[in-house]
Amino acid sequence: KTENFKTSMVTVEVAGAPCKLARQDHINRWNEMQCSPVLSGNFTPSGHTVKVTSGHKVVKTEGFTFVDPLIKHIFPTFGPKSGNTMLTIRGAFLDTGNKQVVTVGKAICKIQSLTSTMLTCKTPPHSALSEEPVKLTLDSVECHAPVLFTYNNDPVIDSIQPLRSFVSG
Repeated sequence: KTENFKTSMVTVEVAGAPCKLARQDHINRWNEMQCSPVLSGNFTPSGHTVKVTSGHKVVKTEGFTFVDPLIKHIFPTFGPKSGNTMLTIRGAFLDTGNKQVVTVGKAICKIQSLTSTMLTCKTPPHSALSEEPVKLTLDSVECHAPVLFTYNNDPVIDSIQPLRSFVSG
């Protein structure tokens, strides 16, 4: 859309569900808009169409799908309490939505890479030995790992063997 319009006159429907428009202050409203589907009860998607109505104009496009994100497993399931363990999360539809946040306990695990089936993040430090839940939040949807992540004591080096080696390895 190239001319100004009233956002109150715009409605969006996604796969048969009404979609509530987000505030558009920070978005170039002529090129894109964001909305959150309003799902109630036992909603069943009808098709894959996104329909935008502005006044008397209606535009439709195909290709949208509702999915159920799932964490199947995490590896490793333990690491040092100092953090920085590269945690791998495997599952389905892990890259769904606009924003992905992983937490171990209540602290954020910084995402390093992300695909639909695999996510890696660096675990945050933790002050005590404990078992903590791993959670992936996709926009406002929470997915929980089937097992807890265990914080162990940091490793301690007692000795080094051998004490010398060849320069070439």
